[in-house]
Amino acid sequence: MRRRLTQRLRASRLLPTLSAAALLACNNTKLDQDGDGFTELTGDCDDLNANIHPDAREVCYNGIDDNCNGIEDEEDATSGRVWYADLDGDNYGDEGITIEACEQPENYAPNKWDCNESDASINPDAVEVCDSVDNDCDGQVDEASAEDAQIWYPDRDGDGYGDDANERRACEAPAGYTSVGGDCGDLDPLQSPDAIEDCRTEADDDCDGEANEEDAYACTDYYADLDGDGFAGTAACLCGPTALYAATEPTDCDDARSDVYPGAPITSRFAVEDCDAAASFDLDDFDHSIELDHIAFPYAVKIFDATGDGIDDLLVGAQFYAPVLLEGPVTDHTDVSNTIASLPQDPGSVGNYWLTLLPDQDGDGLEDVLQHYQGDESAASGLYVYSSADRGALSTDNALWTLEEAWPANLVRLMTSADGAGAELLVSQDTAAIDIYTLQSDGSAPTLLGTVDDPMGFGNALYPTLRADLDGDGVPELVASQATSYGWATDLHDTPSSDTFVPVHAMAILEQYPGSDDPMDLEVRHIIYGWSRVGASGGAVAQDLDGDGLLDLLATEASYMLESNSGAVMAFYADSIARRDRFFSYVSDADAVYSGDAQQDLNSIVAQADLDGDGDAAMLVLGPGTLNDHMWLMDRFPAGHHRMDEVARQVPRAQAYRHQGDANADGTDDLVLQTGRGTAVEPYVLQFYWGERL
Repeated sequence: MRRRLTQRLRASRLLPTLSAAALLACNNTKLDQDGDGFTELTGDCDDLNANIHPDAREVCYNGIDDNCNGIEDEEDATSGRVWYADLDGDNYGDEGITIEACEQPENYAPNKWDCNESDASINPDAVEVCDSVDNDCDGQVDEASAEDAQIWYPDRDGDGYGDDANERRACEAPAGYTSVGGDCGDLDPLQSPDAIEDCRTEADDDCDGEANEEDAYACTDYYADLDGDGFAGTAACLCGPTALYAATEPTDCDDARSDVYPGAPITSRFAVEDCDAAASFDLDDFDHSIELDHIAFPYAVKIFDATGDGIDDLLVGAQFYAPVLLEGPVTDHTDVSNTIASLPQDPGSVGNYWLTLLPDQDGDGLEDVLQHYQGDESAASGLYVYSSADRGALSTDNALWTLEEAWPANLVRLMTSADGAGAELLVSQDTAAIDIYTLQSDGSAPTLLGTVDDPMGFGNALYPTLRADLDGDGVPELVASQATSYGWATDLHDTPSSDTFVPVHAMAILEQYPGSDDPMDLEVRHIIYGWSRVGASGGAVAQDLDGDGLLDLLATEASYMLESNSGAVMAFYADSIARRDRFFSYVSDADAVYSGDAQQDLNSIVAQADLDGDGDAAMLVLGPGTLNDHMWLMDRFPAGHHRMDEVARQVPRAQAYRHQGDANADGTDDLVLQTGRGTAVEPYVLQFYWGERL
């Protein structure tokens, strides 16, 4: 508060103190010039202004010491405003403790109505909250306007859901109210968001805004003809027929293709166009055959141009026999007697049929051949690469390069490099690791780019399955398959809980860490758990199944649904993987499933081939397990769950090969099957079925 000493006060300090009686005795009324009853001798500090004298009211902010006490605008100035004691400093005071002053005194506030002077958070300007205190000093505790008051809904039917139209705010639940709204029928306990929609009622049972919608309880399957071919095939479980879904039985085996329906003209021997999937592929309708002169199973068949004449040649490898190369066209051969080259015969036998085609390694523009070689005292075990240009009986000394440190190689996959600019060799080891080598083109051995080491933490052998851009970002992901441990989940990678009964195999999608330039800086983007061999041994491919421009994932699972160990092909759409709100999926989460119906009916995806010449290598060649000798040709991928015999054509008594090619040089992939029994009476035979231009 401001106080100012006047000149009069300074002068008075120089005078002796006189008693009031003496001053009055000496007061001469004639000396009282302003007639206010005071003179200079009795304390009038301005005898020319009758408003200024010791008995005058101190007036605020007039620049005058009105009561001549030597202080201007002091506390208790009678014309000052009222101030309220503010002990907690919240700018609100106690109306019972006041003072008048021209300016705000210390520990006083201009406002009253503070109901708690010991707590600065309680005052008329505070926000009321639900804490059993009158925070805003309005005389009410925890009223409906409290900042954190909840919304409550009347629950007249006691089903735990209330009526949104009659909500009420309160700090505590009023009697007969609930915190959950959304009840569209608050007088019916069987009608709420938690109820099951029931076709037997007319009401909107589950309060989703639609009564008797699709998949309601007691619904019936009705079928629509969505492809306009006159045959209904798309199901919807409804409470009654609609204009679109009116048929009571499905008659179309593929309601996404108008050229596929019962009785449709057959344009391809490889596809099921007339919905007669039970009709097997005619194995005897082959265009060419080559009889093998040995009884060992011909595991490897490679069709490629090894001579540079633009015509594909044939490489055949069989257990216990040296792989041999026949010059194309293959129609010039009916057996394997006229060969132009042979690779070394592996004393351990695996190198005779574990063959991989590599991009040009020696600069001659031709693909070259990698052989797994289980060596002996004459040559070390390892991966050996031979030039396609070499002729005659080759030995390990003819190899362009060897990779001994890659042995033992459980599985070798050639894949496009992560940047899409080159090729890489992915080698699975006995440990839970995949070594990735960058291939050269100057005849030198590849360089080790890095190792993918047990990304899912299972500790078992890790198999490279495929590399493809599954999320459309331009950078391909690596898909790898690995066995887990059978039982209850305790240490598995991001499974939902420790009491989950987990399957025995999983497939991981690995992507380059965002923002990293290192292709080996990989993180697990998603894991798909299954029961047996999920995507193992090449059992996965990528192609756009739903027409959204993104590659979708197709993988085999060797156990699955209809029959124990019958196998299935499962489709995971790229956009559905991206939308999943968890880090993992199960095979049962697949967007489409195609099940085998017999023991070991399906085991792996052997190949993708363009057998109809439309430029889309969409047909899958599917192989069985050891209990069956048939395979499948599949070119349709409808959504939902289907038996394999509904969507694919069965090929009996045959084995297909991973590397299909154009054996007759007509520009279309051809199908190569192995038949026969490998005996002197019934030797193994390669049968060729020329692709068709539709």
